[in-house]
Amino acid sequence: MFIQREILKGIMPLIVLSVLRREPMHGYALLVELERDYGQMLRLGAGTLYPLLKRLERRGLLESHEADESSGRSRRIYSITAAGVAYFKENRLQIRALAGVLRQALGKKWLRG
Repeated sequence: MFIQREILKGIMPLIVLSVLRREPMHGYALLVELERDYGQMLRLGAGTLYPLLKRLERRGLLESHEADESSGRSRRIYSITAAGVAYFKENRLQIRALAGVLRQALGKKWLRG
């Protein structure tokens, strides 16, 4: 089962920021980490991730720089900013509250069928 894009739209920035809080990484490595952490539930592709990274960077929540690999290939490395950490912490509390509401709304009655 995967979560539909429309449902994820509002929380994908937090998911991406949560992974980048661990360490800076390039986009493909971020896709690999998301796949490892969430499996097929997210089904996030490069066509969704890279525009999201650009939006987060424009908002000052991420920053990026070019880095050369040992193979000579250049990659853009993304890292979370102080504003990104603050955004993550602030919105994490709201997501936790929303999860509680969903648990209550979808509780015993809804889980049956």
